[in-house]
Amino acid sequence: MTAACARLNGFVEEAGSNTIVQGMDTMRTFTTLCCACFAALFLFGCKTTTVTEGEKPVEKEGLSVFGYRFGSPERRDSIKKLHIPRIGNRTREPHLSTEGVNIIISEFTREQTYEVVPTADEADGILHVMINSIDMNSVRYVDRKQNDRLKGLPLEYAIVITADVSMENALNGNTVWSEKNIIGRYSFIADMEFTETRREAIELAMGDLAKEIVQTAVERW
Repeated sequence: MTAACARLNGFVEEAGSNTIVQGMDTMRTFTTLCCACFAALFLFGCKTTTVTEGEKPVEKEGLSVFGYRFGSPERRDSIKKLHIPRIGNRTREPHLSTEGVNIIISEFTREQTYEVVPTADEADGILHVMINSIDMNSVRYVDRKQNDRLKGLPLEYAIVITADVSMENALNGNTVWSEKNIIGRYSFIADMEFTETRREAIELAMGDLAKEIVQTAVERW
């Protein structure tokens, strides 16, 4: 009986040892599979973000990203250098021709689609501007809640400048484009220095007109 019990205990211990070994082997196999799966996912994940040779989503000349182009537009005419002579003035506003041309030149220089040059001999194109009118209109009035005694008096004014603009091809004299009644405007509040404030408002309205002229010239392309 004692010998039989000893053999039975040995069998149980051997079976237990085999079970533990098998369990450890199973755990090692499971760990190995997990590591392999993680490595495969990592590699495939990286591969999806790789740009293959020959794909160039970004180009140097005038930044182009995935078909969208940024920066100055590509010219479809031969005009790259632009001369802006003294502008015409059909109004009685003094100094507008000289001040106006400087404001327009500054705006074209800032935008950089065209290279502005000082003489017509250097230019591919010539921009002609004629100021037709300057109007000042009341747009807001003193109401009773503000001042019952001054109610109805103008409080805010709007300066509106209207111009005809055209671009000439300097090489053949042909008109590239022309646009009538381009408008620049600026509003200001009346104060004690009305004459000086009005003068500053005219310059700012001229600045708005210059932006409209540049936008008209550039958006055609």
